[in-house]
Amino acid sequence: MRPRPSRASSSAHAFTLIELLVVISIIALLIAILLPTLTAARAAARDTQCAANLRQIGIAVNAYETDYDVMPPGIERNGFTTTPYFDWTFALPTYYMGGEGNANVAQRRRDVLRCPTADAANLSGTGDEANHYSTHPRLMPDINMDDQYFGPAPYPKLRLYRADEVAGASDKMLIGDGVQHPDINWSAEPVAKNLDANRIFYWHGLIQRSFESWDDLIDPGDNTDTVANRFELRYRHAANDVANILHLDGHVAGYRFNTITARTTRLESP
Repeated sequence: MRPRPSRASSSAHAFTLIELLVVISIIALLIAILLPTLTAARAAARDTQCAANLRQIGIAVNAYETDYDVMPPGIERNGFTTTPYFDWTFALPTYYMGGEGNANVAQRRRDVLRCPTADAANLSGTGDEANHYSTHPRLMPDINMDDQYFGPAPYPKLRLYRADEVAGASDKMLIGDGVQHPDINWSAEPVAKNLDANRIFYWHGLIQRSFESWDDLIDPGDNTDTVANRFELRYRHAANDVANILHLDGHVAGYRFNTITARTTRLESP
């Protein structure tokens, strides 16, 4: 018959209440230290994926230009007539966006048009055609709009460009994070028509004039996802302080709020 363990020997292996509280405190402290780091790492990963999306879109725009000798229109048909609506997100063929031969190419196309930081904010469109990026209103314009730089009336329509027509391609914005429109399923407008405080509607329409400085700061807008701001850029990264921008030469960079200059948005006079 085995002897029963003494009370002293059994209690020697048990945690006291104080020891248990110390262990819980240490675990809580580690969580408090690591959680912000993990949150920041996830945010950085989303920001990186957004930049990758824009680079993929840049590849698609370049492929389109190779085929058609111009970059695609931001909006080709505005839907105000009997013709159906059509913008750049439809103009870029699916295989440009996801890679030819990919079985999931349609889903890849949808993923490329969605900024994961917007998804994280629970503001992404839920439809198949949700888009979170907006184009430069001259380089990929709404070709239904009048170009009031060339006067007098009647004005010609905004035209399409080739990349090699534009000086300073490494400085020029082509596509960037767009404000999400609550009335169109939290998607962005395809063209940032209010870029630099609505200058596309001024007579010079984002064309740099001789007395203006390339280092002038542009008007960044209100940086909120509202109907009133729907044609502006959205600085949604880094706690609503950075916008990712695809440049005409294909590289992507982040710009902090109120740091973009005319060098990035305005074109040299023809």
